[in-house]
Amino acid sequence: MPLKNGNWDLNINGTVGTLAIDAVGADGTLVGRLFEFVGGPELSIAGFWNEVAQSISFHTMIPDSGAVIIDPSTGQPLIDPNTGGAIPMPQPPSEFRSYRGYLFSTPPRPSPGQDITLTLTGEVQADASGGAANASPISASSRRNVFGWFAQMNEVI
Repeated sequence: MPLKNGNWDLNINGTVGTLAIDAVGADGTLVGRLFEFVGGPELSIAGFWNEVAQSISFHTMIPDSGAVIIDPSTGQPLIDPNTGGAIPMPQPPSEFRSYRGYLFSTPPRPSPGQDITLTLTGEVQADASGGAANASPISASSRRNVFGWFAQMNEVI
């Protein structure tokens, strides 16, 4: 069964979000967007869909915060004299996240016209850079850096 484009209801480690599959190429490459939690930032994804194995793999980067250094005496951003712009806060590298999963349908052999639920389920591994200080459901550490996820979409065939 081909991977369906569109918005999938996502759950990462118990937190609700959205996985948007925008396109799957004939060669299996896929692009889309991920919202790790409701109201969270839109993250671009890129990866692969394997039709034979019914498997998906993709990655995303959590961007740096964009914070700037504030002058404590004025409360204003420090300005770089060379560029005229605010001096960015030193940031750890962005966090890299790698997702892997498999597709199945419930029921596995539906009757024509029957509602089915498509489910992608798997694991996400995050690096331990600690670059994303936000409300993400994933906070990697040496104690835990692999988390569960699933995404579902309903369809009538």
